[in-house]
Amino acid sequence: MVVCDYSMWRIFMRLFSYRGITLIAAFAFVVGGVLVWLNYYFIEDLLHEYVEGSVTSEPPVIVEMTEGETGPEFLVQRIFFGTDRAIEDETFVGPVFGYESADALSVGYRDVTIPSSVHEIGEIELPRRYSVFSVVLYQEAEDPERHFTIHETKVLDEAAFLYEAGLAAAEATTYDGSAFVFIHGFNTTFRAASFRAAQLAYDLSFDGPAFLYSWPSVGAKMDYVTDIDSAENAAPHMDEFLDLVFRVDGVDRVHIIAHSMGNEALAELLKRAGTKLDARTDKPVDQMVLAAPDLDARQFRTIADRFMRVAKGVTIYAASTDLALLASKSLRKDYMRLGDVGDTGPVVVPGIDSIDVSAVGTELFSLNHNIYARNRGVLDDLGRLFMTGTRPPHVRMPTLRAETNADGTYWRMPN
Repeated sequence: MVVCDYSMWRIFMRLFSYRGITLIAAFAFVVGGVLVWLNYYFIEDLLHEYVEGSVTSEPPVIVEMTEGETGPEFLVQRIFFGTDRAIEDETFVGPVFGYESADALSVGYRDVTIPSSVHEIGEIELPRRYSVFSVVLYQEAEDPERHFTIHETKVLDEAAFLYEAGLAAAEATTYDGSAFVFIHGFNTTFRAASFRAAQLAYDLSFDGPAFLYSWPSVGAKMDYVTDIDSAENAAPHMDEFLDLVFRVDGVDRVHIIAHSMGNEALAELLKRAGTKLDARTDKPVDQMVLAAPDLDARQFRTIADRFMRVAKGVTIYAASTDLALLASKSLRKDYMRLGDVGDTGPVVVPGIDSIDVSAVGTELFSLNHNIYARNRGVLDDLGRLFMTGTRPPHVRMPTLRAETNADGTYWRMPN
């Protein structure tokens, strides 16, 4: 027994010797690194519903409301949508769109509740939900007075869609005659996209019809390549949807905001011949905003004229701090992405306004991929751009600073 105790003592002393502590620290460092990697690539996706909603499902609102109801602490924002996602389920608030492609266009509207009394600019307030490997550890009940929730989702035929959107256009005063179309990016569920579109409309005080095109993103960071294919395959359905938007009574100016990989879908549409958009000889889009565009910077120079041909004005919001773009660039041997900002500034193309928004606020440890939607300065610039179309940018937004690089003039948004 004494020998055993002595042996255990020697093992204990070796563990806590200088060499032993070093080995323990090294082991802990390796394990910690593995856990961080798992958290970034897997666990964060499993917890994805806390930020953007479940990857494949859309939990219905807990509190049922009658149509059109607006409480003292929340309001209902209607978003008109088009999507080539397949319906994967039905709930009492309407159909649930998943990540599989239907290879056909569906249109309709989704009513989203916004907790007006607690809402902060650029945020999407959601109930806390913690789960690991599909095991729910904690689920907070949805409350329209504290969270974004889904009030109703309804699929419409073409005639009903045009009628309902026309009614919304007729009620606009501040943005009379205007509509915007939001095209979401990588790693975005239909639920998340509809919440983001609703947040943009609300924070912009946009009282015209707000539209969303949602292509079949899986809604997980590990499915980047799958998302690229889905974005490109959505082009013909997006063409059909935009043609509907252009036909809405009372809408004279259509603006497009394409975010992240949504620009891949838009670029694919613009590169194709024989589309409904290509057949329009006028410039059907008033303002086209490319927010953190996930496009090859060099290739864009060869197709930039396609964007300018269909839009009266094209604006790029670029950020050196966009982590998703940095990851995208690393997959392509560090080729610069259009939404990135290099050492000499953002990509500058004649006829297009490039604005560096890197300084408006970054979060070092988060996937900082909606920087354009989380800053009042950028939202103010968007609102003024949609309302007036004034150029160059510093004329509509005096806080923007004009700077130059070898390719020309760009603008920088201060902190």
